[in-house]
Amino acid sequence: MRERTITLFVEDFAHQQVIGPLVLRLAAEHGAAVRLDWRSAVRGHGAVVRELGGYLRNLSHGADRGRICSSWRPTRTANH
Repeated sequence: MRERTITLFVEDFAHQQVIGPLVLRLAAEHGAAVRLDWRSAVRGHGAVVRELGGYLRNLSHGADRGRICSSWRPTRTANH
């Protein structure tokens, strides 16, 4: 089975603690192999929404997912 990367946009580490296990559980229940790619923006919900828009815009233009939003602070790249 091919591993899929899921990019998750969150506001802080607490969101990771809730959303990560939920996504991993759902993936396991459906027999999917996943790797979680965490993205976190500072300055609240508005910053997350703006940066998500920039991420999607750049992704649609073929930009490298790991280098497209300068204000993103990647948090953990592990599956937890």
